[in-house]
Amino acid sequence: MQKRGQLQLSFGMIFSIILIIVTVAVAFYIITRFLDTGECLKIQLFYDDLEKEVDNVWRSPLAEKIFRSGLSGKVESVCFGSPQLLSISNYSNEQRVLQRYSEFDYNVFMYPTLRACDSNLGFHKLEHASIPKSFCVKTKEGEVSLRLIKERSSDNLVTLKP
Repeated sequence: MQKRGQLQLSFGMIFSIILIIVTVAVAFYIITRFLDTGECLKIQLFYDDLEKEVDNVWRSPLAEKIFRSGLSGKVESVCFGSPQLLSISNYSNEQRVLQRYSEFDYNVFMYPTLRACDSNLGFHKLEHASIPKSFCVKTKEGEVSLRLIKERSSDNLVTLKP
């Protein structure tokens, strides 16, 4: 007759193990939410920096400036102008996804919008800007670059170009 080994854990030990698992899970959740908040902050800072630079160019008599800014790694490209006017041959995915926002008065769009903080920051209305031809700028290593131009002092708006 063989004897079997018996493992006995007290209630306190089982409760401690469960408590450790719950603590690690909550810590993981909080860290994930904190990192997501950082991504949202990058998008908001992008909009703020762009608005500030457009206003600076708008106030000056003549200017041409390259705007560069860091952006969330979740955003693949930033589109400017009306989504309906995006070239289907160059920006077919962006045009298809962003078309639903055409009825609103926005002129800056993150693609894909769902990755831009659950689409809360997926679009923005940029003041004092003229976008004669809608375009998208792909993010390169988390950075976006575009030209801000005011060619004449009589121009009322700043022209944005890729």
